[in-house]
Amino acid sequence: MPSVGMATEAEVEIPEPDLTLPEGYTITGEETWQGMVVLVEDELVIAPSGHLKLVDTTLLLTHSSGIAYRPTITVYGKLELVRSQIKYTTGVAFAEFRIDLKPGASLVATDGSVLFKCYLSCEGAYARIEARSTEDGYLMDVYAEGSTLELVNCRALWFKVKDSSVVMRGCRLYRKLSAYGSELYMEGCRISSDSWGILLNASTLEMHGCTVKRCDWDGIVCYRSKAYIYNSTIKDNAHWYYEPLGRFKRWEEIKKLWRSAGIVCIDSELVVEGCWLLFNPLAIACEGQLTKAEIHWSAVLGAGKGCLRAGEDLTQPVNATLDWWGSPGGPGEGDVVGPVILKPWLVGPPPDEAPPTIEIIRPAEGEVLEEPSVLVEWEVSDDVAGVRKVELILDGGEPVDVTGLTSYTLTGLSEGKHVLVLRAVDWAGRVAEISRAFRVKSPTKPFNIAGTAIYLAIPASVVAAISLPLLLKRRH
Repeated sequence: MPSVGMATEAEVEIPEPDLTLPEGYTITGEETWQGMVVLVEDELVIAPSGHLKLVDTTLLLTHSSGIAYRPTITVYGKLELVRSQIKYTTGVAFAEFRIDLKPGASLVATDGSVLFKCYLSCEGAYARIEARSTEDGYLMDVYAEGSTLELVNCRALWFKVKDSSVVMRGCRLYRKLSAYGSELYMEGCRISSDSWGILLNASTLEMHGCTVKRCDWDGIVCYRSKAYIYNSTIKDNAHWYYEPLGRFKRWEEIKKLWRSAGIVCIDSELVVEGCWLLFNPLAIACEGQLTKAEIHWSAVLGAGKGCLRAGEDLTQPVNATLDWWGSPGGPGEGDVVGPVILKPWLVGPPPDEAPPTIEIIRPAEGEVLEEPSVLVEWEVSDDVAGVRKVELILDGGEPVDVTGLTSYTLTGLSEGKHVLVLRAVDWAGRVAEISRAFRVKSPTKPFNIAGTAIYLAIPASVVAAISLPLLLKRRH
């Protein structure tokens, strides 16, 4: 990660400005700066009635006193960036600046826009930042209260939200994400930290395909919260468990949540599916009378302190069936402590990327049927995770749930071509599909020759030529 305040020689090249604005310049109406380099000293203000749109524009913030002061863009109205960038230059380096979004304000940065070393503060505001990569969406600290944030391909250091809604896709967090009274959705994100990775307090987290790795303290802490974690990796966290005692005066408060675990669940609702928990001293810790935890189709492996520890104060056991404990024989002695439902468990590691294996046995590809019904036969398997759901879809219609079956008869088929799709989903969320095309045509009507029914497509003239002599012969 680049050092704060440092820059390469290429970064400090400052283009000649097309427009230079004085300190405290205020936007009161609608302004569009397109294809420009704009220089602003110290502070730019966008009034409640103001709307500033930057298109293919570079906005450079400057300060005459050097790098000790952090210039600010204060937004009461709207700030929009399209293929544009905002940076603060000291003349020798690009350094940090602030964007303060006040109640009712909005910030939208899309189409490859760049916010470089930006402290973002949102109070009752809306922000959507879609960067091309984490190099472009380089945020320093993010604070949001009563706000809505949508971040794509951004990276940040400290991240704190209160009473807010946050969506993050493809983001990188290098320090703790703490949430109070908030809703978080994370997809394809990576988190590392010198304290906790994610700390939830009275909040809800939905996580898909994320990695929480090398956090000095616990990876994810849920306190009176809800966490739904799918297809994610919680790895190599909580190995510096002795540090808080010497580093923090608030140790007594901190240790209330400290468990040296990949995931900590205290008086919370926890769902873990299709995840890998590896190299954490303790994989999962569950405590508290309000805790309800379900852990399935996951690899739950500890590193010295066990795999799963459930507190005796739980009012219902942790449901940890269909998990991999590192051995076909299940967890070892001392790996699981407390009220936990374990059986059945997986006899091999859960799937990482492989979806179920599916094959349609009949009908054959391109088969022609003479009946308005078809018997569909198939084979579906998943060696580790197991098959969760199987569906048949005919001609893009409503799916038919055939879970647990190996055949099904479709009736009432019309003449013509049909496409059948067989879809299977395993417990790790992997999906496999296969299609099969076939045709239905009406059967040929029979005719009788000497009392024998023959189903042949013979022209009527030929039939008459054969049938008439036979009929005359019978009369004689």
